[in-house]
Amino acid sequence: MSDIEERIKEYIDSRLISGQTGYLGYYDRTAQRMKRRHLQNRSAAAIGAVLIPVVSNLNWEPQIRGATIHVATVGASLIGLVVALILALEGVFHFKEQWQNFRGTEQYLLSQKYRFENGVDEYQALSTEDAFKLFVSRVEKAILDENNVTLNILGRSEGISPGPPK
Repeated sequence: MSDIEERIKEYIDSRLISGQTGYLGYYDRTAQRMKRRHLQNRSAAAIGAVLIPVVSNLNWEPQIRGATIHVATVGASLIGLVVALILALEGVFHFKEQWQNFRGTEQYLLSQKYRFENGVDEYQALSTEDAFKLFVSRVEKAILDENNVTLNILGRSEGISPGPPK
């Protein structure tokens, strides 16, 4: 195996593929986790919103230690509070945007890997060395861009600007 082939294999293995440290696996796992959290939150909020009118029509008012508990009022209020909390937390964590960002980055890196390995599109007319340089440049830029987008997404709810100091 030539020097360039060894460098290519080492870079792809260590930067994209390798277990916990490979970005392809990291982006895939994180995208799955963010999608799951987004769907769980949306489902819980939808179920809660549907339950509010049902609970508010309950006609049960038990007496507990001499106090009358209006189950419909208390139940509807608590469910409404939980729904509002879920939606507020979605506004803080932006699970949907993170899911889309991680999945898009993972798919872009995978596409670049396959294009580079097969010498197609932008890699077709280049020497092995030049193609590898272009590949590394695109991979590293995608990783940096993803980090910046994530900081921007998470910073929106806190008023943080992730850009360079001015």
